[in-house]
Formats: sequence, C-alpha cells, structure tokens
Amino acid sequence: MFLNFGDLGTSIKELVQEYQRKTKTSAKIDSIDDMVRFVESYPEYRKLSGNVSKHVAVVSELSRIVDDRHLFTVSELEQELACHEDHSSAYEQVLRHVEDPKLLFHDKLRLVLLY
Repeated sequence: MFLNFGDLGTSIKELVQEYQRKTKTSAKIDSIDDMVRFVESYPEYRKLSGNVSKHVAVVSELSRIVDDRHLFTVSELEQELACHEDHSSAYEQVLRHVEDPKLLFHDKLRLVLLY
C-alpha cells in the first residue's frame, strides 16, 4: 500500500504508458516533467483519467519538494546514522549538513538528534 518515492514514480509512469498504448500515442516519457507535459497536452486524457493526472501532479510537487529540500542527501545520512553504530565517521557529514543554509531547521535537527 505504501510505496517509496521511486516506486510511486514508476507506478505513475506505468499508468501513463498504459494510456499511451490504448490511445496509440508515442510521446517519449522519461521524467516527471515529461509526464506533466503529456497530461497537459492531451485534454481527453485528463477527462478519461482524472485520477492519473492528479497523481502526476502530486508526484510532481513531491519531486519539487524533495529537490528543494535536498531530501535525498538528508535521508541518506539519516539512514546511515540510524543503521550504523559507529558515528565517528559521520560527524563531518552532520556538521556539513548543519552548516548548509539550504537545509531547513527541522531537517538539521533530525540529523543532530540521530547523531
């Protein structure tokens, strides 16, 4: 029921590709932006598949948030801190993240608490 971000994007891409097969459309779809452009350029698709277009919009917004907040790098360090007992090597990484002005306070706090 609950998918990770990558699995969610793959599932939505499969839905869009299924629609393409049914309508014999051959637009190339490799990214979330490609999916958004595809949905916007086929109004009949939006009528027939309102749920898919909503999902594409949600994934697009999630992707923007993940990129803006640098959540892939933050979550990678969180996982390392949570899964490994020896945090001595992680000190520099945590410090670098804490000093990064692009990261939000609560993301930094989470890293410090895990450390």
